[in-house]
Amino acid sequence: MSLLNLCFSLVADDSNDDDKLEQDYQSIYKRFASFLYAHPKLQFSVSFLGNQLAFYKKHHLEFIDLIGQLTSRKQLEVLGGGYYNPIFPLLFPQDRSGQIELLTSELRQSIGKRPRGMMIYGSVWESSLIPCLQTCGMEYVFLDSSLVPSGKQNYLPIIMAYQGKTVSILPIFRDFEVTENQTALNYVKILKRKVIDDIRNDEYSAFDVPRVLSIAVKKDTMKMMFETGFLDGLAKIAESDEIKDIVISNPLNVVRSCEHFSRLYIPSGMQEDIAYWAVPHVESRFPITIYDLLQNNPHSDSLYHRMMYVSLLISQCHGDKMRKKEARERLWAGQIGQAYICSPQGVFANTVVRQSAFRNLNAAEKLARDAVDFRESITSFDYNADGIYEYVCQMQSYMACIERKGASITELEILHNAGNYADSLCDAKKGIFVDYLIEVSDFDSYILGEKVGNEVFSKTLFSESMFDSQRREVILLGRGRFSEMQQTLSLRKKYITTSSGIAVQYILKNESPLVVKAKLVTELNFADTHFEKDICYTMEIISAGTKKTPEKNALINDVSYVQLTDMFSNVAFVLEPNESAGVVICPVSSKDGRTISVALCWDVDLAAGREIEKTVNFSIMAHRPKH
Repeated sequence: MSLLNLCFSLVADDSNDDDKLEQDYQSIYKRFASFLYAHPKLQFSVSFLGNQLAFYKKHHLEFIDLIGQLTSRKQLEVLGGGYYNPIFPLLFPQDRSGQIELLTSELRQSIGKRPRGMMIYGSVWESSLIPCLQTCGMEYVFLDSSLVPSGKQNYLPIIMAYQGKTVSILPIFRDFEVTENQTALNYVKILKRKVIDDIRNDEYSAFDVPRVLSIAVKKDTMKMMFETGFLDGLAKIAESDEIKDIVISNPLNVVRSCEHFSRLYIPSGMQEDIAYWAVPHVESRFPITIYDLLQNNPHSDSLYHRMMYVSLLISQCHGDKMRKKEARERLWAGQIGQAYICSPQGVFANTVVRQSAFRNLNAAEKLARDAVDFRESITSFDYNADGIYEYVCQMQSYMACIERKGASITELEILHNAGNYADSLCDAKKGIFVDYLIEVSDFDSYILGEKVGNEVFSKTLFSESMFDSQRREVILLGRGRFSEMQQTLSLRKKYITTSSGIAVQYILKNESPLVVKAKLVTELNFADTHFEKDICYTMEIISAGTKKTPEKNALINDVSYVQLTDMFSNVAFVLEPNESAGVVICPVSSKDGRTISVALCWDVDLAAGREIEKTVNFSIMAHRPKH
């Protein structure tokens, strides 16, 4: 057969923990660089993230020097990418190029050479990236082979054009990942046989056309390659002619020496195991994109719209340039790719990273506000791109988003070292000021945390009765049918936003000819935003003038005051109903996160045409000193 170039790439580590980075350095990266230095014929490529480089520069300058020597003798190629490994199609062009150039500058200063190729996180791809890649000096990118139609996988570099710009693409074949109980010699023979079979009848099979096969090596795989002697065997193959027509090379040499490319247009998509989480919302005949995944996973979608909102704020900021620069850097930190996609381990596997991204975005918004003459406001626009206007409240210490569906708060961002308190992992316990009208016979089941039947108003699409941006007030009106009798009721819900919190007024009216007896419940679901303590919140409740200890899934009557305090950030939330209410506390926990549900409850006994009024004052104390 013609020459086969094997390109092995050690892919970047996503960890942000210094202890984990140190552990990986000692067990993998240090050994990897030392091994390459001792075997000058073995070529490799490697990718680093910005936090990795910063860690090595601070703690292991000798490693940076060694990487520089390996690149100087063209044995090791260091790949580029985004400094915070973002999902590039989700970013504005300025942020795309900014992230790439930030990592490129770091590599040039540290290693002395700028990268010419890059990894794309999750292979989340769209053609509009090509002009940006070319502007940033990238000659090629790696993409997962699952994005390439099976009939087009002919082991040649792909050339793709978009608006007169081109980039080379090297498919990564995850089917050929190194596994245990394989010797390097047998592994390479299997690859050679597989390539020969696949190209037997392609258009270049009769010619002496070099082929290329790219293989990504994860850090755990690299550790296994050391322990099993696989890497030693690979070095022997590189240093001898034991297998003819096989060259272990680096990708830039392959791309620059290639004279035959496969011309192909690769549509928007992502690698297979990530795309799996978007499958329920797409037709099989359409390619699966990052937007399908976002629509199927509201937690990721919420973070995406938050990121876009902050990015727009910074782009429109024309004040203090230094603060704007700092704000953009925190924005980039909030664009870390792990937070926006579902990892192969599951939907919530990246919960901690997502809340960290929220904190970075909150810090970016605060810096952008500090750069201008900030004024508190409430505005109405389609915040989450669902075709329905939301109400965005920008207060000094917090940002809240009120949706018309359910007339609830779906985002509550505390700008003081905290994330999104409305980012609950439990779909049955989502949002703040979520309202239910529950039949009296079902209320005991509700107290126990069970799902009950006709949950009127929680999913109703409310209409706007009044919106006053000057007074910062919103009045929403919703209607629903209650019980088997299909009794019509309306709920008028008024939000009044202030610097210190939000007042919510309820007016429930019975529009049916029959008496309505029920329980009116408003539920506030607070997510754990830090995951660093066994108990995420402490709680104080005053009932009948006496401080009470809250119990899980139990009703406390005659409550006039509830205070919930975040144990990590020391942010406190205070609930004060204008009339004493019942309170139910329902903690929801899983391995991926925790939610504390606080429900205020009132008895409803309404004759035909009558109405009742309740008000809850919700105070936010975001700058409480720690004791």
